[in-house]
Amino acid sequence: MAEKETPAPAPSAGEKSGLKSRLITGLILLGVMGLEGVGIVVAMRAMGGGAEDAVAQEGKAAEAGGSAGEGGLDDGVEMDVTELDAFNSLSGRLNVYHLKVCALVSGDQADTFAELVTARDNTIRDRIQTIIRRAEPDQLSEPGLTTLKRQIQFELGRILADETLIQEILIPQLLQSRATL
Repeated sequence: MAEKETPAPAPSAGEKSGLKSRLITGLILLGVMGLEGVGIVVAMRAMGGGAEDAVAQEGKAAEAGGSAGEGGLDDGVEMDVTELDAFNSLSGRLNVYHLKVCALVSGDQADTFAELVTARDNTIRDRIQTIIRRAEPDQLSEPGLTTLKRQIQFELGRILADETLIQEILIPQLLQSRATL
């Protein structure tokens, strides 16, 4: 028939102290891990900056250099670099980006810049397409496109063999559409 279960004996004093010591050890471990996590977060925020910091630094550099800010239009000339279509599939689907790139160049170097861009047109188009193909989707949707501008300015400086020639990269047109190949 129904067997009666015997109740578990009450824990003795030795078992209670063992349970208490394990509980205290666990709480100490959780406390140390929590402090470590807080320390890591504080250290990362202190050392690293986000995209907002990069934009602020570029703004300070533009103010210090006076490019197209306080000096008006006399500071530089906007020159067309290229207009192209580039593909990107890092978001999981194939997208086509129609892109127009211009550069702000000082007035006395405008002729030199135009000659160099004309002579290196295919190399410039290739490097910009490579930048777009390897760009992460969040870089292509940044409000100021600061990451793309910085990468394009670096590559153009290398191609034209003069990093000081370009004051600023301008992207007046960036259209995205889904490719249906």
